[in-house]
Amino acid sequence: VLICAEYSYDDAKRYTYAAGYAYCDNQSTKNCGNAIKQLWEYGIEPVLYKTVDSLTSTIHSTIFLDETWKEIIVAFSGTKGATQLINEILASYGVSYDLHDVSGAKVMSYFYSYYKDFNNWLKQSLIAIGKSDYVVVFTGHSLGGALAVHGAVDIFLSNIQDPSLFKVYTYGQPRVGNKKFEQVIRNGIQNAYWLVHARDMVPHVPWCHESGGVCNDDGWRFFYPYHTLTEVLYYKHTEEEKLMKICTEMESNDCSNGFGTYNTDDHSVYVGTE
Repeated sequence: VLICAEYSYDDAKRYTYAAGYAYCDNQSTKNCGNAIKQLWEYGIEPVLYKTVDSLTSTIHSTIFLDETWKEIIVAFSGTKGATQLINEILASYGVSYDLHDVSGAKVMSYFYSYYKDFNNWLKQSLIAIGKSDYVVVFTGHSLGGALAVHGAVDIFLSNIQDPSLFKVYTYGQPRVGNKKFEQVIRNGIQNAYWLVHARDMVPHVPWCHESGGVCNDDGWRFFYPYHTLTEVLYYKHTEEEKLMKICTEMESNDCSNGFGTYNTDDHSVYVGTE
């Protein structure tokens, strides 16, 4: 039986610090300014790290232990600039998802190529940590959010941890795959939230295929990008929760899809954290 917990602003705030720390270039020194200070205040300890270099950027993943809340937090970093990320996504293309047997699942090649670099390390790390009764949280900002979705799907389908204890909190995450891929989380992990800050453009790339103002999820094209995590829209980066709206309907124009115009400025601040 899956545990169904409501969206938590306090959780979203805590996980932003983990997502922010994942950007650190000197992780082994535990020297990452405000992010590490906030993590220590929460009692969250970074314990494992992995870095992958590519021609365009360096991606980090950090695994944290939170003994207070009995959580393992898996965080991925994003790219350094929103514009660079958008251009790289638009130069990417859809490929079949072949890591697990998910009928009809397709994903963006840009995220999938990075993810393969973390695949075995993530599984081995969770097995080595060995805390099977802990909640496993997958989080990340921007590209890091896309990698967090991949990680959640992989660990869920690998049966390494009890899926009733999973959480996914992503910030400014672009579209990762088609509906068949994204529904693995939708059907198996109920505590999965995709936070969007106002008119942030990154969550809307790659562009969905629209007709009648609605994102299609299938058709004659090879790839239909689609979001299926529950959207949490913040109209401003203030901590006033009344400025937040939750949309459980997928790709709903009642949330950020309905804005029509977007920017990159809103991509850098989430839940009051830069």
